Amino acid sequence: MKMKTFSQTLQEMKNPAMNKSPSTIKIYRRTLLDYEKFLVGRTPTVENAEEYLSSMTIQKSTYNTYASALRNYFKISKIKIPEGSLKLITKKNLGNIRADKYVTFKQVNEIVDILDNLQEHVIIRLLYHSGVRSGSEFTSLNVEDVDFKKAKIKVKGSKKSKKIRVVNLIEPDYVMPLLKRYLKQRGINPDKLSRDDMKQPLVVTRGKNAGSRVTWSTVRGLCMKIRRLYPELSDLSAHWFRHGFAVWSKIDGMPVDLCAIQLGNEPQTCAEIYSHFSELDVDRYFKEREQTKEETGEYVDPLSEVSILRDEIKKMKEDMVLVKKYYEEKAKG
Repeated sequence: MKMKTFSQTLQEMKNPAMNKSPSTIKIYRRTLLDYEKFLVGRTPTVENAEEYLSSMTIQKSTYNTYASALRNYFKISKIKIPEGSLKLITKKNLGNIRADKYVTFKQVNEIVDILDNLQEHVIIRLLYHSGVRSGSEFTSLNVEDVDFKKAKIKVKGSKKSKKIRVVNLIEPDYVMPLLKRYLKQRGINPDKLSRDDMKQPLVVTRGKNAGSRVTWSTVRGLCMKIRRLYPELSDLSAHWFRHGFAVWSKIDGMPVDLCAIQLGNEPQTCAEIYSHFSELDVDRYFKEREQTKEETGEYVDPLSEVSILRDEIKKMKEDMVLVKKYYEEKAKG
């Protein structure tokens, strides 16, 4: 029996009886197109479909999405999938296989140094310095979503969420000048935006479809390029930049509830996903203790420091009361 083409498969998936949402079909389409490129003219088989999946550096949840797209393709083509092949990962075993993978601020700077294109610099900086999800959140950004004066970005929630959150960029001096230069290169003046300018995509594609809104495939392709140029990050994925943002926030002392707001997660979810980073807090605490011992030659009880700090705050409050009283009496004449 002749196999269905990828286009025919996608067309059948649009049938209401298949019960596939437009967003799911969009993801399936992206998967099948990517699989088609992987085949390089070969005939699709369950074996090379699994080979394709194993070549991907993706999260387990993303693996399920890709595997589902391929399973549907073979099912529509009436190709039997052997038991145990293209198997979906159960919810029990579903987890983030990159939970401990992230890029550091130093690595981001090094990545930018090895890339020679302004658009690529902007993508990397925005992903890391804002912590936005590399899919719909990043690709849906428009010029109007950037507050150039306050260095903030308005992010539309991903998936089915309609929530909008405002994210403060970390170390915005590394992002805003770069972003402004990129927009000016496209003929958009960030200091004097027209109504049409504001509706423009924040980042656009290059090459064949130059000027179109950037896609997730563009981001993924950029990560593949970085893997080749930066051997230490041979399994880099776009999500590492979001994790890097979380790590930076934690190291900087940002409370988990505020970090959750920045990332668009629930505090509990944020704490669970990034719980492994608590080790950083422990290491930092003991490092500071060691530094104190080296400087003073003796151990300093952290509780005594808290007590001293409380006394200082108390005295400051008393001084403020005296200052306020002084000016009130002075105002009365």
